[in-house]
Amino acid sequence: MGRRRFLSAVFAGGLILAGLRLGEYDRLLDPLVGWPRLPDRRPPRARFFTTIVLSRLIDYHRKATGRRPRLESVLDRLLELPFKGYRFGVPVAAAEDPNGFRQPDMVINAALSRGREVYLSVGLKLPGYPEFYPPRGMDLPRFGPFRPAPAEEERIFRAVEAILKRYDRVGTWVFVENEALDPVMYDGLFRYLHPDYLVSICNHVRRLLAPDQLLVLTTFVPSAWFLRLLDQLRETVPWRFLARWAIGPWWMFPSRRSLYEEADLLGLHLYKKVVQPTIWGEFPVNAEHPRDYNTLDILRNEMQRRGKGVIISELQGSPWEPDLWAKFHADCNFSFTPEDIGDLVQVVLNRGITQVGMWDVDFWLAADAAGDPSWLKAGVEAIERYSEP
Repeated sequence: MGRRRFLSAVFAGGLILAGLRLGEYDRLLDPLVGWPRLPDRRPPRARFFTTIVLSRLIDYHRKATGRRPRLESVLDRLLELPFKGYRFGVPVAAAEDPNGFRQPDMVINAALSRGREVYLSVGLKLPGYPEFYPPRGMDLPRFGPFRPAPAEEERIFRAVEAILKRYDRVGTWVFVENEALDPVMYDGLFRYLHPDYLVSICNHVRRLLAPDQLLVLTTFVPSAWFLRLLDQLRETVPWRFLARWAIGPWWMFPSRRSLYEEADLLGLHLYKKVVQPTIWGEFPVNAEHPRDYNTLDILRNEMQRRGKGVIISELQGSPWEPDLWAKFHADCNFSFTPEDIGDLVQVVLNRGITQVGMWDVDFWLAADAAGDPSWLKAGVEAIERYSEP
């Protein structure tokens, strides 16, 4: 056998073994149809919450109707929906500006006055575009992990402490650094927070929590095979070395181990149908089969082994694709439909996850204001059908 043929055989054999390893990991969940081999509890009810992102509320309404609404009016509509609680991000800058708490005060007081629970989200990374919310004068790198300098880290900690003390430990959960280890990959960026910084801020926040409060870290949910592949690349030295040179920036994805160790609850961000823009056009990524959701069980098992739990902190509630509002006004068929909302809720309930945070509720309200009530109707019906009393 020639040298070239021998090396080709070794390479092919390595790929086959890697595929078998990945396949074995995936098949452990079920060798036939991909359903998890876990107790089938099928809880009938869930506790629903959503996230308030004021910029999205305003921007979506403007793009849907052509008019800029009053903030108070759209916020009132959001707070009237049948959610038990609302996640709300307070940026570091709020604690440094003399009037920085004026808007957060208004939102939090409005929610509390309606008997709703408020879950604070704190840190540099908060829900909603542009995701990173650094204070004035703090420069962030465009690529790779970011760890603030000691003086910057102390500045962040002081601000977070001021925020948590101001709102007197509201809510049973505190979200820290939304999607901390998930890179931002738009606007020419590939940026995420360094795991060591995440450990530091979690330790600081934990000292400020009440005994009945839980610290929540969040992450998006990739496919089971992709998750396992990344774990191999990240946590074994040979694969890390090869990946750095073979597949470029993917080697920089950090391990989720810090999330498992530092969080009391792991918040998962689950999307059923996503359309990604590429140089070849739009590329749909759909979860069409039961095994496509196996990652939920993998991540839940990681937390259960540590005596912890998972929640869904973002569940897709609207189309996630380019030129969203242009397609809306052109009456295009979206990849994600109102009927998918209830279907996706059933997916997480069937896996025993009963804390569900709906995402894109601002899209429901904006579409309704523009004359299409189908999204709001389907979303509210799903919540009322599966919500706990």
